[in-house]
Amino acid sequence: MEAVRRTILGSRGLPLAWTLRAYDRRALPRDVIAGLTVAALIVPLSIGYAQVAGLPPEVGLYASLAPLVAYALLGSARRLIVGPDAATAALIGATIAPLAVLADDRVRLAGALGLLVGLVFVVMRLASLGFLANLLSKPILIGYMTGVGVDVAIGQIPKLFGGRPLEAVFDLVGGVATTGIEAGVLVEAFRLAFRAGAISWPSVVVGGLVIVTMFLGGRLLPRVPWALVAILGALAGSALFDLQSRGVQVLGPVPGGLPPIGIPYVSIQEAAALLPGALGLAILSFADTTATGRTFSEKHGEETDPDRELVALAGADIAGSLTGGYPVSASPSRTGASERAGSQTQLVGLVAAVTVLIVLLFLTGPMAYLPIPALAGVIFVSAIGLINLGGIRELLRRRMAEGVIAIAAALGVVLYGTLMGVVIAVLLATLDVFRRAATPRIVELGREPTSGEFLDLSRWTAAQRVPGVLVLRQSGPLFFANATTLRDAITSMLRTRPGTRAVVLDMRTVGDIDLTAVDVLRQLVDKLAADEVQLAFARPTGPVRDGLRAGGLGEFVGPEDMPAAGVAAVIERLGLGDGKGPAATSDVADTPDTDGPGGEPAGDTDAQDAGRRGLAVRIGVVLVGLAGVLVVGALLLRDPGEPTSSPTPPAAVVVPNVVGLPAERASDVIERAGLEVGTSDYIALPDRPEGTVMDQAPEAGSLVESATSVDMVISTGHQIVVVPDVRGLPQAEAIVTLTGLGLRIDEVVPLADAQVPAGHTIDTQPPAGSRLPEGSSVDLRVSDDTAAPSPSAASPSAAP
Repeated sequence: MEAVRRTILGSRGLPLAWTLRAYDRRALPRDVIAGLTVAALIVPLSIGYAQVAGLPPEVGLYASLAPLVAYALLGSARRLIVGPDAATAALIGATIAPLAVLADDRVRLAGALGLLVGLVFVVMRLASLGFLANLLSKPILIGYMTGVGVDVAIGQIPKLFGGRPLEAVFDLVGGVATTGIEAGVLVEAFRLAFRAGAISWPSVVVGGLVIVTMFLGGRLLPRVPWALVAILGALAGSALFDLQSRGVQVLGPVPGGLPPIGIPYVSIQEAAALLPGALGLAILSFADTTATGRTFSEKHGEETDPDRELVALAGADIAGSLTGGYPVSASPSRTGASERAGSQTQLVGLVAAVTVLIVLLFLTGPMAYLPIPALAGVIFVSAIGLINLGGIRELLRRRMAEGVIAIAAALGVVLYGTLMGVVIAVLLATLDVFRRAATPRIVELGREPTSGEFLDLSRWTAAQRVPGVLVLRQSGPLFFANATTLRDAITSMLRTRPGTRAVVLDMRTVGDIDLTAVDVLRQLVDKLAADEVQLAFARPTGPVRDGLRAGGLGEFVGPEDMPAAGVAAVIERLGLGDGKGPAATSDVADTPDTDGPGGEPAGDTDAQDAGRRGLAVRIGVVLVGLAGVLVVGALLLRDPGEPTSSPTPPAAVVVPNVVGLPAERASDVIERAGLEVGTSDYIALPDRPEGTVMDQAPEAGSLVESATSVDMVISTGHQIVVVPDVRGLPQAEAIVTLTGLGLRIDEVVPLADAQVPAGHTIDTQPPAGSRLPEGSSVDLRVSDDTAAPSPSAASPSAAP
């Protein structure tokens, strides 16, 4: 129990408590002013970010109340402000959208998502996984945030313009997945989409004024909360000029009062569907929070504790979930505003929370008249601030590979969405780690005449090669992914160095070695011996010496009760020394050494070895857990209807049972049974896993002929779209009609049809009347020129 208390409270109790014990009362006015400044930013941004997540405006205010208090009590960063954020809001919306049908479902699912994220943080803290703060590197974060900024900014453009035209254009852009559409048809489709409705010019003026106010004001007077100024100005304009009657959409009634308190219950299936998003939110939020907190703390000579941040974020997300909110993250913009206003402690967060509470209790009435374009303008400016093209340009200049990673992360978010963007970002980070480990830096060393030290020949021109000896050093662990790289490098260098009698590997920067690497070295010993070249190891660290001995190479590392020999001593022992240099016999293990600028540090300490072993244990636990999940999933998803005996003769095929299987798996089972996949109908069931077969025809166990079609009814959490009848419509008009309903044009198939004019629609596949989830693909069949009727023929009218 004491261990749990110390985990939650820390060794000195709540951080805010021990901060206030040494509190300077003269800092109180600055903390209060900073708290009011932060609240002035929180109110409009929280409402706007709630809309980004597809949630009611009051939910954004709820998410800015309890989480602020929880982090103020538990967080280790004295100036960090948490709350709704553009990146997390976009990811929350992407996570709950496939599961939610009604608005109440979205609120409930968002709250449950916050609870799951909080529990993920609890598990991370109990497993001491604070090191995961470094999982997302700077290039990954820059690219991801840039992608989110672009995605959120684009999403606000329709609200800034009002009306339908740009929304139809964006639907068209997102819904055309084929390159088979002729350029002229595509241009005509864009023209028709743009004409689908009229631009609301009063909306354009309101949104434009907000954007100009925030951009110019932020540069001229950065301390002023221009977001609040712009929102108050928009409210005044809405009341004075009755903007709603002029076609400007307003926010509408915002429920006031205290936030609801309770646990947001979800089904097991819904929780399982939310878990991937919760993991992505936890990683992103933790990386962003620790990076932001560390940045602002270091400016003031303070420190942050990653494990303490896990506890604080868990408390903030759980508190927000239980009080009607959703997952939160650090806010660099609000933290920066707080610092510029003179914040000293987390009293700023408490003052801001009290201010938000006052707004909820007494000031929600006027918000009903808030113009949506004004709110969109605030979010647009905030999202633009996330786009860091200068950072990407700097990465490309300094290290091309990391700049490319940042661009890939940004494109992943823009092209595939925020949820997939997190997956892409984590995969890129993991691949980058493996890339670095698999391509280690291998340098050739030479002896510096004055000191006798062995230094990197590419950096120290005074260093000289020892005749007949090739001295190499590799940085990083030696394991299965890079062992052959080292072997190939040695083999390649020996081809250009005839007369070499020995290869000496300086192992002081190799922290660990695995069995595969030992086997590669043993094979290398035999290969070099056949060429009358000796292989020796200098200054191996403890774990490396143990690994080499266990692999049968103990004779190459010396006796256990003696320190490992250095490079010079190994060369002398081989009988190849030239007797020059003071380090000829005194170069022993663990002697501090450097290669000058950019040189590699000496061997690992025992504490570092212990840390690596602890890390290996934690990673092993995680991998075992993932393996268990995969095994259980494989057992649950196995085909209950898969035949275990020889297939039924083609004349009489038994229909397998595919109810309960994922649709793709069910299709595979049907085809392997010698049947064909028929039409698929969809039914909105948000409490069932997405894409699960709910019914089939013919029934399981029926005896049918081979190649009989099996139709399926499949569950979906998306909105159901009925494919319209577009027969006879011009191709461009049919494309706009389908994409406007949320469908995607996957392929345009030209067919010869004398009854339909060239360029007009014959039909769709699936056919008109089919029920599909929003976002599904549809093939369009269009009449070809080769069978077009004469111009005098009347064009058939579109079916209703």
